[in-house]
Amino acid sequence: MAIGVALALARINIYIGPYQVCRGGMVGKSDQNAAHKEMTNPEYDVRVQLGRGKASLLFLTCDLTTDYVHINADYTT
Repeated sequence: MAIGVALALARINIYIGPYQVCRGGMVGKSDQNAAHKEMTNPEYDVRVQLGRGKASLLFLTCDLTTDYVHINADYTT
């Protein structure tokens, strides 16, 4: 039994703050330096548009630094 949702990659758009980094499933022509700088802020938005309707979801997360990921990967594997 397959689980998941069929996606059309050509309809996916991703934004980091106001900067579009993916357009139509491909790397966007945005200012990548500006997007990277946005990610150095203590808080910033990441928006993913799947192109499948008007539903939305908002969630908050924290501490996805490299060290955090390594700590969790080390004790779960």
